[in-house]
Amino acid sequence: MREQVDRIEKALALADMVDSSSETLRGSFSFKKKVQHGSRCPGCGCLLQTTDKDSFGYVPEIVESKARTALCKRCFQLIHYGKLDEKLRLPAATMEELVEAVTGTAGIVQKLKTLFSSLSKEKFLILLVLDIFDLCGSLFSGIQNCLANADLIICVNKIDLLPSVDCQKLVPYIKDTMQRKGLENIQSVRFVSCKTGRGIQSLRRELLHIPRGKRVFVVGVANVGKSSILNQLKLSFRDEVKYRSRRELNHKMKKAPKTLTESQLKDIEKSAEEVPITTSVVPGTTLEVFPVKIGKGYKIYDTPGLFLNNHLSHLLSTEELKLVIPQKSIKPICFRFQEGQHLFLGGLARIHFVEGKPFHVVVYASSEVSIHISSCREAEQFLSSHMSQLLKPPLDKNWIHQMAIQWETNRFSIQGKGWKESAGDIAIAGLGWISFVGCGKMEVDCIVPRGIRLELRDPLLPHVVSEKGVVRWERERTS
Repeated sequence: MREQVDRIEKALALADMVDSSSETLRGSFSFKKKVQHGSRCPGCGCLLQTTDKDSFGYVPEIVESKARTALCKRCFQLIHYGKLDEKLRLPAATMEELVEAVTGTAGIVQKLKTLFSSLSKEKFLILLVLDIFDLCGSLFSGIQNCLANADLIICVNKIDLLPSVDCQKLVPYIKDTMQRKGLENIQSVRFVSCKTGRGIQSLRRELLHIPRGKRVFVVGVANVGKSSILNQLKLSFRDEVKYRSRRELNHKMKKAPKTLTESQLKDIEKSAEEVPITTSVVPGTTLEVFPVKIGKGYKIYDTPGLFLNNHLSHLLSTEELKLVIPQKSIKPICFRFQEGQHLFLGGLARIHFVEGKPFHVVVYASSEVSIHISSCREAEQFLSSHMSQLLKPPLDKNWIHQMAIQWETNRFSIQGKGWKESAGDIAIAGLGWISFVGCGKMEVDCIVPRGIRLELRDPLLPHVVSEKGVVRWERERTS
């Protein structure tokens, strides 16, 4: 254990010595160069190698690049082609493996636990990133053991996916959720959008006020948007450098207009540019801990995302993930749901109304996931008949057999609170959530692939059903 701590400390010390502002080798032209021994991919952080094409970090011995360090083959394919060789996709880990194993995906948690236990509380801080669309999948059992007693800044990402909402009203909900997970030392809660840049400046200002001797680690499960947030922070820093350099140049030009040229400004601006961290819908894109510069003398550390097998993403292909993960603001769909009916969320999950008076149900999911209500008695036969056509994703009709899917039924009882307030949400890790509105008591069965995490929680948006922007329909998608 001590040797592992020493290795991590040496790696961090070496990373701190690298000044990312020395990117002056980059110009408007590309050049061929030999890959240096010990170089790391600036996209995912893994160690570059030139021998095994089917392994992580592969690059040819001679590469053509504008950057100081070339991207590995895996990152290059993800950035330019949006695809990934399945051999280079990290396997999902079980909760048991997180406790017992020290290799593969589970080894990520072990590395983080070892790293954080080697640092005193005064020397590090955790920026914990959550996905507002997938809070159920953003937090896992035992997260308090991984983060120990660290000080936390909670960064709630993808806020642009929600209907118009006052984020400050969600702060008590987020804090209560974290405290129920055993995370107490919360310094602040920040709401950001890695897509639009909303909230990034205020987050950066808070990070820059942290003492320089204190390391900041960005932690979160796969696909919550850690690397995308860091890219936004880097972009904010680059824009600041460009603005200051242009202002200083204009000031100098007034005094000596013949001695300075526009090319000097471009050289200054290029020094602030870096290769962006690789981001994709594929879980586990980042592979190692590595530093990211967000200000002069300020760095924070990106960490690999935890990829668990209780999340739907490990059952889906890259193309199917693009359908399930929302790319634009969610438009909640509200409809009438009554006893005996089945609600299908594509072919990935379904809800059966077992008993009770009719309720209104509001579905929060990607617009690419087909929502269908059926009164059929043989739900599994209906599912297999319409898989990948009426019900998609998945895109493969034989998905159930290929992935060896076994269905698991979970029963929930919900007590209504009236027609203007949601009584509760059923959240499905990796897919979204369903909110129930009505009077009286109802019982529903939620059927998902075995092992996928479900939870009945307090409503995240309790009054959205009575607000504008909710689409109501009753018959369009029934059979």
